[in-house]
Amino acid sequence: MKKYQAEIISIGNEVLAGYTVNTNAAFISRELMSIGLPVAWVSTIRDEHDCIMAALSAAQKRADVVLVTGGLGPTPDDITKKSICEFFDVPMRENEQVLQDVRQFLAGRNIKLSDTNLQQALIPQCDILVRNKIGTAPGLGFERAGRYFFFMPGVPAEMKSLIKNFIAGYLQEHLELPRVHNRILRTTGIPESYLYDKINPLLQNYPQVQIAYLPRQIGVDLRFRLTTDKTHELSALDELIEQVRKKAGKYIFADREIELQEALGKLLAQKKQTLAVAESFSGGLIQDQITDIPGSSAYFLGGMVTYSNQAKMDFLNVQEETLKQFG
Repeated sequence: MKKYQAEIISIGNEVLAGYTVNTNAAFISRELMSIGLPVAWVSTIRDEHDCIMAALSAAQKRADVVLVTGGLGPTPDDITKKSICEFFDVPMRENEQVLQDVRQFLAGRNIKLSDTNLQQALIPQCDILVRNKIGTAPGLGFERAGRYFFFMPGVPAEMKSLIKNFIAGYLQEHLELPRVHNRILRTTGIPESYLYDKINPLLQNYPQVQIAYLPRQIGVDLRFRLTTDKTHELSALDELIEQVRKKAGKYIFADREIELQEALGKLLAQKKQTLAVAESFSGGLIQDQITDIPGSSAYFLGGMVTYSNQAKMDFLNVQEETLKQFG
C-alpha cells in the first residue's frame, strides 16, 4: 500500500502578521490523520501571486494531496482565483450551480444580491466542484497526475463544512488509505510526568499502538492510535486501554472529547444530585463553565462569588481566625 502524504497551504496576510491564529491548519491535520492521511508540510503564505505560485509548485513536487485555505474572495481582482487559473492552465468561467447556490444562500438570509456576490459564481474551471452550504465561496478541486488539490475559503466554519461533508470522504474513496482507529482518555488531577510513569511500562507490550500525551489546562489527554486493516488486531487497542484504566482509572473522567464540566453534569444528573458553588479566586469562572452546559439548571442550584474576606465571613460564615491563619 502506498504511503500518501498531504500538504496544507494557508493563504492570509493576517495569519502571517500574527493577528489571526491559524486554527484551520490544525483542524485539517486532525481530520486527515483520522482517515489515515498524514500531513507532512504546512505552509503559510501571503495573498500574493508569486507566493501562491511558488507554494503550489513546491507542493506539487512532494505531496499527494494539497489542501489550500483562504484567498477565495468575491471581488473581481481576487488574486487566488487568477493564480489558480494560471497554475492549472484553465479559464475563469461563470458556474451556473454556484450562481444558484449563492442566490439561494442570500435569499434565505434576506440579503439582496449584489454585483459583488455574483462574482462568486465566476470561478476557475475545476475538475471537482465542492458546494458550500453555509457560505458563498465554493470549494475547488483539481486532479493532476494522481495528485489532488482542493481550494477552500478561509472562514473556519465554511472550511470545516467542506472537509467533513465532502473532501474527507472523497479522498477516502479515491485513495487507498489505511484504516486508522483512534481512542481518547481524558484525565484530570495528575501531572503528565506522573501519568507517564504509571502507564509507560504497559506500552512495551503494545508496540503497534501509538500514544500521545497532550497536556491541557485541566489535565492530560491520552490519545491512542492504531493503524491496521485487520479487525482482530483491534483487540490490542482495547486491551491496552483497559490496562490504562486499571492503572489510572480514578483520574479518567471521559473516553470522548467532552469537557470536565459536561462529564460532571452527566454524573450529577445520573445520580439525581445537585450542586451549589461558593467561589473566591476563580471569580465566578466555575459557575460560568457549569452553566455553559445545556440543561445544567436540572442540577445546578446557584452560587456566590465571595472575593473579599468580609464577604466570606458575611455570606459563608467563615471565621475570621480561619482567614487569618490560612489566608
